[in-house]
Amino acid sequence: MCESVSINTVSYDTIKVWFRKFKAENFDLEDEPRSGRPIEVDSEQLKQIIHQDRNVSSRTVADQRKEKILDRKVTCEEKWVYYNNTSRKGGWSALGESSGSVARRALTNKKVLFCIWWDCRGIICKDYLKSGHTINSAIYSTATC
Repeated sequence: MCESVSINTVSYDTIKVWFRKFKAENFDLEDEPRSGRPIEVDSEQLKQIIHQDRNVSSRTVADQRKEKILDRKVTCEEKWVYYNNTSRKGGWSALGESSGSVARRALTNKKVLFCIWWDCRGIICKDYLKSGHTINSAIYSTATC
């Protein structure tokens, strides 16, 4: 139809959409809200953006309105950290004498679970779990930050 009549006629896809709407007894001719570029623009807000930077493009203005996917992403990392709390005592010895031998303690694997949560802006929370505890929903919901 567009090819035979004129370039200013309605496309076949638009006619299909209207036919479906009218068949469902929807006679509202207003556009339905949809994603993408807004139909109406706040002129004052647009003027402020342009006055702040005269070299701004329409793409930059549109990007400022978009929600960035990385702004919503929160990442958690867990790592076991081993430590040893042995205490050492100093002793005096005469000049030239070797210091006395000290019995070495058995090495024990003491550890804590270090959990850190962050997003694109930085660290949100960090927490330590004692050995023997595990991460579960209660820990995630009650993390002390």
